[in-house]
Amino acid sequence: MVKQAYDIIGDIHGYADTLEILLCRLGYKNVNSTWSHPDGWKVVFLGDFIDRGPDIRRTLQIVRAMVDAGSACAIMGNHEYNALCYTTPDGNGGYFRPHTDGNNSQHAATLEAFRGRTDEWTDYLDWFATLPLFIDLGGLRVVHACWDDRAIQTLEHGGAFTVDMLHVYKTPRTAIQKVADLLLKGPEVELPKDLIYTDTSGIERKDARIKWWLNKPRMSYLEITMQLPLTPPDTLIPEKFHSKLCGYPEDAPPVFFGHYGYRKPAEPLARNVACIDLGISNEGPLCAYRWDGEQVLDLSKFVTTEGRC
Repeated sequence: MVKQAYDIIGDIHGYADTLEILLCRLGYKNVNSTWSHPDGWKVVFLGDFIDRGPDIRRTLQIVRAMVDAGSACAIMGNHEYNALCYTTPDGNGGYFRPHTDGNNSQHAATLEAFRGRTDEWTDYLDWFATLPLFIDLGGLRVVHACWDDRAIQTLEHGGAFTVDMLHVYKTPRTAIQKVADLLLKGPEVELPKDLIYTDTSGIERKDARIKWWLNKPRMSYLEITMQLPLTPPDTLIPEKFHSKLCGYPEDAPPVFFGHYGYRKPAEPLARNVACIDLGISNEGPLCAYRWDGEQVLDLSKFVTTEGRC
């Protein structure tokens, strides 16, 4: 076993009971309200602790207590990033994330969880701002949505979040805002004309999330798009979209990410690439990967719950 072994845990979205079930299955013990592993394993949380689920406050309490105690580390998810944008005034009478009906709805469960607890919510927002956009631990890498070496190399301070990353929605995005969007939300491509689908939030979309770790000539929409409620055409993507495919070398350290709610069996997506988000908020299981040094991912090291509690 390597010097430090890690359990990488995907998006939780306020399902604290399910998180505790997973921690138990991984061998962690709750002592004095903080979970830790008797054999020294540590958790890496992939972000998206808030929104959607029934117990957001307790989820944050569990995660933050583990980070503070040194039994876990955590990165920022797009939902924490969105919360920071939503609550930070833009200096023009609005917020960096406008309070539209859609955005209000996305944050409704979190805002309700902290109703009458303004100081506590502000403290968690301050904590969100301390979470890095990625972590490179040498033998493994973690990011919420997309690992792009080119983008990561442009960041200073080891991927720390800065207020310059706050996204002004009604103006062109700056270079650093584009990097934050890429790492936290991943790249997308426009689907062929008239191909529209409705996502899990009921929003009609023409863009699709893509398998960014791929990068080879002459790929089709069917090959590169993540799961969709329709079958994309088996026609070649336009050349202009190839720049959105980051590619991830087979000899690079294993990379783990969440974000996609990948409603398929837990398994490597490539020899050194894994999505650890199986859609807890859409009745999927919570997922972890037990990493202790391997550079080629092992199917047997995925651990999941059987479903939402």
